[in-house]
Amino acid sequence: MNKLYVTYYLVVILVMLCLMSGAPQVQGIYRYRTLDVKIASPSFGRVLADEAMAVRIARCLFLTKQDDQEHSLILVTDASMRLKGHMFTNSGNIDGAEVDFSILFRDVVLLGGSRFIFIHNHPGVEARPSESDERLTRVLTSASMTMDLVLLDHVILGEKNTYYSYLEAGLMPKIYKQVAEERTLIRGAIYGKGFLSKM
Repeated sequence: MNKLYVTYYLVVILVMLCLMSGAPQVQGIYRYRTLDVKIASPSFGRVLADEAMAVRIARCLFLTKQDDQEHSLILVTDASMRLKGHMFTNSGNIDGAEVDFSILFRDVVLLGGSRFIFIHNHPGVEARPSESDERLTRVLTSASMTMDLVLLDHVILGEKNTYYSYLEAGLMPKIYKQVAEERTLIRGAIYGKGFLSKM
C-alpha cells in the first residue's frame, strides 16, 4: 500500500477517534486533549537511555508525516528522563518551518515534563546544522532557562538515516554556558549600572 494512503487513513482514524471521544464543552475552562499513537515502539513511559533511542523514536513518529516537508517534534521527559509524551509542534515547507515558542512550551508544560528534546528534519538533505539551526538552539536554550525547563538536545534528522545531535557533538554544555553568561551580562546592565539603578 502506498505510504501516502497509509498516512491518509491513519489521519482519518485519528480524527474519528477524537470526534467519538466527545470532549465536553465547559465554558471558561480550556480543554487540552492529546492522542498518542505508539508506532512500533514500546518506549513511552520508559527511561530515555541515550540519543540513539530518541532518534529511533523520532524516526518512527516521523513516518506519520509527509517526508517532503520540514516538521518539528518535541520528546518530553520528567527529571528522571522518563518519557512523558511527544508532540509535533509545527510543519513547514521543504526549506524550513517557523517555530512557535508559545505552542512548544505550552506542550512541554501540559505534557507534565521538565525536560525536552527538540527534533526537526531536513527533507532531502544531510543532517547538517544551518545558521538558523544554531540561532534556534541558542534561543530555545535561553527561553528554556527562563521557563525553568531543560533543553536536553536539538537533533536534526537527515536523509539515509543520518542525524546530527548538538549533545553528541559536545555543543549543548557550551551553548548553556554562553547563554548563561549573556543573561548575567544583561541582568548586570539592567540591575547594576543600567537604567533601573537610576530609578
